[in-house]
Amino acid sequence: MEQNQFDKKIKESLQRIEVPFNAAPWKSIEQALDAMDVPTPPLAENDFDAFISGKLENLSIPAKQPNWERMSAALDEAGMSDAFDQEVKSKIDTINPIYQPSHWELLAAQLRREKTVKECLFKNKIAELTLFLLLLLNFYQYFPNVLFATPLLLHWISLG
Repeated sequence: MEQNQFDKKIKESLQRIEVPFNAAPWKSIEQALDAMDVPTPPLAENDFDAFISGKLENLSIPAKQPNWERMSAALDEAGMSDAFDQEVKSKIDTINPIYQPSHWELLAAQLRREKTVKECLFKNKIAELTLFLLLLLNFYQYFPNVLFATPLLLHWISLG
């Protein structure tokens, strides 16, 4: 109910708004539409086929994947293979990478950080293994006869 009253107030407010008419935007839209090259459909039924075939003649569909073999064959047929290669070579030769000595320092710092992380990980894994072995030793001292008292082990102990 509260929603309906709110909608009603909005509707009443919008009905009281009066916007003055401005013809300038409409004129610019009309000029833009007049300037567009819009194809006119044929008037007669028999011209429809000619209209559609005329549109389909200029249809071009871009290739989804580049076909380098076909491009190479087309360049060889046109005798432009060497010219194309020379053009690509000249473009690649003009590429001048910007050398900055600070980049080597950044790389060295990153490598040091990675080495530190690896060393810390190795140390933590050694500590984890040590704690696990101490835990096993603790269980052995607490339960010496239960864990290791197998019949074969007891037989070997009695022989020794």
